[in-house]
Parts: sequence; C-alpha cells; structure tokens
Amino acid sequence: MDEHVFERMLREGKITAEGILRQTAADQVDGMTEMLLHHVPYDEVRRALYARIGGAPLGDFEILRATYFKHCARASGR
Repeated sequence: MDEHVFERMLREGKITAEGILRQTAADQVDGMTEMLLHHVPYDEVRRALYARIGGAPLGDFEILRATYFKHCARASGR
C-alpha cells in the first residue's frame, strides 16, 4: 500500500504505527516514519521503529538503523 492509504487508515484507527512499519519495505521506512511523526506521538513511532528493526532480516538492518538515528535518536539526545 502507498503512504496515503496508510495515512488514511491510521487516521481512521484501522492500523497502528507498528502495523504500518511492519508492512513497509525497508527502503520506504524513512518516508513512512516521517509521515507517522506527523500523526502519532513520538514515543509510539520510536517503539514501532524499534520493533521493525528487531524483526527485520539482517540485510535490512543498516537502512533501518540509519532511519532510527535520523528520526529518533537525535530527539532523545543520543
């Protein structure tokens, strides 16, 4: 699904941030995280991204780690 479909489903309460990131390809997680940060509390997005990283194939780790540090680590002061 594309970002607009996920955004609408999120507003309607039909899907969570974790559900969205779980269904998002690793190379699209950065943009989806950006969208989520506009609609969902920061801590929920951070937890969802952390869960996505934990369940990802090793080949996706580097791109997901970069996304985490870009959007979440700097905001927490790390």
